[in-house]
Formats: sequence, structure tokens, C-alpha cells
Amino acid sequence: EARLKAVFDSAGIAIALTDTEGRWTQCNHYWEQMMGYTSDELLSLTNHDITHSDDLAVTKECEADLLSGRLESYRIEKRYRHKRGYPIWVDVSVTPIKDQNNEIVSLITAVTDITQRKQAEDALQDSLQKLQIAYKQAQIYAEELAQDVSDRKRAENEISNCRW
Repeated sequence: EARLKAVFDSAGIAIALTDTEGRWTQCNHYWEQMMGYTSDELLSLTNHDITHSDDLAVTKECEADLLSGRLESYRIEKRYRHKRGYPIWVDVSVTPIKDQNNEIVSLITAVTDITQRKQAEDALQDSLQKLQIAYKQAQIYAEELAQDVSDRKRAENEISNCRW
């Protein structure tokens, strides 16, 4: 038990336990640091309270599938809202803890902050879009230049074929 507590408390990822209603019952220090809340503040909140509104529907769907037994566990990328209000992108893995009767009594949630990766992906996507726009503009310019060259050659041929 002491070893499990040490793993829980000192893990390099956020680990939390919730009841089947989504209320936090225990959170490690990494979770508190990542979210900006104290332990007491987190324990007064639910998973839904800190989930970004755009990700709430998929979170509820996954939870329902897990609690109904349709899923044995789930892993998704989603956003939480930091205490200061900004989004934190996370990779979330949720697994049920069952009693001797195979009934789900709580959920263990392991979370990794992937905000920097998501920001890098967004920056890369933005750069790709800018490159695609520049490429299309270059294609248009090349077509216009080719047309100008063709028009000029035709005009030069007309002039050279012209008899004065």
C-alpha cells in the first residue's frame, strides 16, 4: 500500500480517482500543478466542471460507454480548463476499478499534458496552409507569365510576318 501511494503521489503524470459520478476523490500533486487548483478545490469539482465545453459531449459519451460496460477503458485527447481559464490539451486514459462483484466503484484517470505538442501541430498546420496559398499564387503567376510570353511571341510573329 505504501508503494502504491508513493507511485501515485510522485508519478510524472497526473493521476486521479473519481467516483462513478465523476467527482474527484483523490488527485496527485502533478494534477494540482497542471490544473492550478489546490487539492481541496479539485475535490469540490467534477470531471465535467473542468472539461472544456467543446469536449464535454465526447467525454460524457466515453464515460457512459465505460460505466455501461461497452468499453473496458478509454483514451482520448481533450481539453481541460485551467483554474485561470485557459485550455490545457491532455491525453486522458480512464480505467474502471471494480469490486469483488465486478461492479465499478471508481475510475482511475491518468493524464499527460500535451499542450505544447498541440501548439506545435497547430503552428505546423498554419505554416502548411500558408505554403499552400503561396504555391497556388505561384501557380497563378506562372500561368499568367506563360500567357504573357505566348501573347508576346504571337505579337512578334505578327510583326515579323507583316509586310510594309
